[in-house]
Amino acid sequence: MAGASAPQSPVASAEAADSPAQLIRQAGLAVAAALDAITLSLLSDIDALAVLGAVEQLGRRVDAARVSTATDVADRSRSILGHDSLAWKQGASNSTDLITRLTRVSAREANRRVRLGGSVSQRRAGTSVLPPYYPAVAAGLTCGDLGVDAAEAIVTALDKVSPRVAPDDLLTAERALVAAATGASTEETRG
Repeated sequence: MAGASAPQSPVASAEAADSPAQLIRQAGLAVAAALDAITLSLLSDIDALAVLGAVEQLGRRVDAARVSTATDVADRSRSILGHDSLAWKQGASNSTDLITRLTRVSAREANRRVRLGGSVSQRRAGTSVLPPYYPAVAAGLTCGDLGVDAAEAIVTALDKVSPRVAPDDLLTAERALVAAATGASTEETRG
């Protein structure tokens, strides 16, 4: 295996108290404390439904972040980067190896996240940043209105027809599918 003999733990590195990772850890501790303080069986029916909805919304935002962060790490770990590849620098054989080591998810799940992220994340082209291939799916996923499974289903369906459809028609179909999946159908998207 190329690179260092063992992956370096990003957690072990010194981080500023206001680093993005520390802010997320602090938010995670606050969420954990809030969840630990709830006795689900003692909630009223209305509160039980509200908690279910709130937890699902939070989970979707976290799922979207899992997709985007895995995609970013995979992009930084491209083999074409050689010794500048993040995977190589961390002693991993490739992006999947690095992601699975750090997150303890299966290679299948790591690849699933990166594959979806490739369609719904901003893309680099030299020094420019290009929009995602599917901006409506990206927006729905990022704000938590659209779950990962629905986003995957929409992207898979659109990928199958994209070579045979005009870009404007593809965007209209994408918006209609996202609206239908999120329950936000409008006159424009029903069209």
